[in-house]
Amino acid sequence: DDAYNFLGKSFRVASNFGESSFASEDDVAENLRQIRNARAFADKVIASLHCHDLGGPTLLSAKRRTEVDDLADFAIDFGRRCIDAGVDIFVCHGPQVPLAVEVYKGKPLFHGIGTFVFQVETMKYLPAEAYDRYGLDGNATPADFIEARYQGDTRGHTGDPTQWEQMFAMCEFSGDRLASVQLHPIDLGFQRSRTQRGRPMLADAAIANRVLARVQRLSARYGTRVDIRDGIGVVVPR
Repeated sequence: DDAYNFLGKSFRVASNFGESSFASEDDVAENLRQIRNARAFADKVIASLHCHDLGGPTLLSAKRRTEVDDLADFAIDFGRRCIDAGVDIFVCHGPQVPLAVEVYKGKPLFHGIGTFVFQVETMKYLPAEAYDRYGLDGNATPADFIEARYQGDTRGHTGDPTQWEQMFAMCEFSGDRLASVQLHPIDLGFQRSRTQRGRPMLADAAIANRVLARVQRLSARYGTRVDIRDGIGVVVPR
């Protein structure tokens, strides 16, 4: 009563409804081949993945993408396999907010490093498809597009303060061993003028506490301890 087979696949009823994802093995294999090549020529190897895909339980309940707590399963698995192949640091970016910091086999795996520079509203040129999407004609300007898309800074990222509270990471190694990670909260300037927002500035105490409390909470689920010291998050590997 709780399972059936269809087209060679077995389906079973689970206790919760959820979403799981995995990467194409051909794509993973080719990336790992290039990582092993890089490892042969470098003292340190960093793998970077731009990925907007999210996962976990909050993917189905969050009202905004910035309220989702987890990176997609396939990206986390890919990060771990990159480290297995010789990467010293794996960093994912694309999620609009900082996510968990995981220390996997002694190496930092950033599930989401957030955004460092956020100036997508000051582009001088846009493709025709961008204007078509919002019903604008050939006489429209980038300013017309921005107004149609964000409607006076009330929609999208311009209306979501969480997307403007970010961080960057500094990793210190002692030889091949990770010694520490410092997480520095930054403020990208929510509700500042279009010409001023999007530039990274060190965050004040209120923003720093929000950013670090989030990362601390999410990282704890992966066994990572994040200490907050004078407005900086500190990860000391065990």
